[in-house]
Amino acid sequence: MRRLPRLLIVAALIVAGTALPASPALPARASATAIECIGSQISSFNPPLHDKPATATTVHSWANIRECTPAHPARRSAALQLDGPGTLTCDLAQVVPASGEITWDGPGTGDTEVAQIVAEPLPVPPPGPRALYLTGRISGGALDGYGLAVYFRVSPNDSLDCASIRGMGMTIGTARFTLTPPGE
Repeated sequence: MRRLPRLLIVAALIVAGTALPASPALPARASATAIECIGSQISSFNPPLHDKPATATTVHSWANIRECTPAHPARRSAALQLDGPGTLTCDLAQVVPASGEITWDGPGTGDTEVAQIVAEPLPVPPPGPRALYLTGRISGGALDGYGLAVYFRVSPNDSLDCASIRGMGMTIGTARFTLTPPGE
């Protein structure tokens, strides 16, 4: 009988504990899946190559992203603009370090968010010609810390011999983007 009051007290404490409001759930951790994007790409080579060595030029690239996997509303419509010094040869087989900005359209708000891209070297040289490569890391904005790799594949119909791009050249092709979450 002496144990009964103690048991009642313990039972009351247990009941009181279950009646406490539940703590708010922690926000879900962002997916660690890299974001793959494919889009059309237009790049122009300026200044003209006829008055400079073929390996010293400025690359201006605009890439309109058509689709991303996995899809995300904020990445449904995006544009990448790069404007910076780089290394370019006639077969476009060199690594092109560049800097610039990446702009993401907000999901239905009409707002755009601009973040800086800080150039980083590729870990290995690209394997073949007729392609343009660059890597970077986004600094600022919602994608702060994301790694960026862009692979431009030049259309087979384009002529990329030295003579065809000695003036102001323009190449239309496809671009594949990989956005890697921070820490990956």
